Amino acid sequence: MARKVDLPASIQDIPVLPGDGNPSTRATVYLLPLLPVALALILLALLSRPARLGASQTAFGPGESLVYQIHYGPVPTGTARILVGSEAPGADTRIWPIVVQARTSEGVSRVFEVRDRFVTLWDPVEARSHGFDFLAREGGEQRFTRARLDPESGRAVVHERRESGSRTRTVDVGPTSHDLASAIFWLRGRPLLPGDKEAVRIFTGAKAWSLRTVVEGRERLSTSLGEREAVRVRFETQFRGKLAARRQILVWFTDDAAHVPVQIQAELVLGSLRAELASYFPGLR
Repeated sequence: MARKVDLPASIQDIPVLPGDGNPSTRATVYLLPLLPVALALILLALLSRPARLGASQTAFGPGESLVYQIHYGPVPTGTARILVGSEAPGADTRIWPIVVQARTSEGVSRVFEVRDRFVTLWDPVEARSHGFDFLAREGGEQRFTRARLDPESGRAVVHERRESGSRTRTVDVGPTSHDLASAIFWLRGRPLLPGDKEAVRIFTGAKAWSLRTVVEGRERLSTSLGEREAVRVRFETQFRGKLAARRQILVWFTDDAAHVPVQIQAELVLGSLRAELASYFPGLR
């Protein structure tokens, strides 16, 4: 029997992160919430072990904040911000809203402005997402997507709203699907030992597909956190069109219990993207 879960009634119920007027590219949201790139990432946090309280509990917690500088080739194009929220007071179930915000920089916005906001509803007990809200403001147009995942039925109910109208549909996604952001955070709870391989189902709102990752090895990186030992993870994605990868996407995580994503590199059809961690606050764990 499915547990009762108290979820925000609207994406507007999730606190807005403060902006600094200096943000990300259109592709950022998809790469960072592969992050965070992304998903955003992209980013973001991307994507087994039994989905129960364990390593992922100690990897991150409410209050964690990450800011990434995004580059398109050598050119800085914006930033992406990630904040792990806490459960609502009095809720029957612990749900942490993980908020990813991407905005183009002032210069890029003169040509094409992006102000996107993605919220995944993370369950720290079951180490999965209950769904996501995605509010996209791109090039003067706006669209909103809400998806709610039901692991028992293996389906997602998706509501889409655009200026031209709205629709609601049901999609078969499988019992263990993540959205892009929750997949990154799920992966942070894995051991990430050299040679480790993972596979997880991803639902983007349009279709479900399998993301595969391989831990290629350890190396030392210069990051905003100082010199750090990092593990390099190769992501095999199924993006199409301009977001299709010419090569697999690479993500570097700190080689410690937090597994903080510190860098992402992606060679896409639309060009080279790089996301680097600019600031980090650990929050509660």
